[in-house]
Amino acid sequence: MKLENHYPKHVEEKNSRAKEILKRLDLETMVIHSGKLKYMFQDDMTYPFKCNPMFKTWLPLIENPNCLLI
Repeated sequence: MKLENHYPKHVEEKNSRAKEILKRLDLETMVIHSGKLKYMFQDDMTYPFKCNPMFKTWLPLIENPNCLLI
């Protein structure tokens, strides 16, 4: 079975868990940041980007800094 066949079930499970957590905490919205670029000291070059693992479990966008998942 192909991986893309599992993705809708994965997102459905993540949504179910998130709704339960938000309900328990009496919150309406959850925002997850993908992470940001980190610059080398006194330089305009950045270190290789590492995506936030929590963001990556929702979306397979691992090379996109400064994204928000709402």
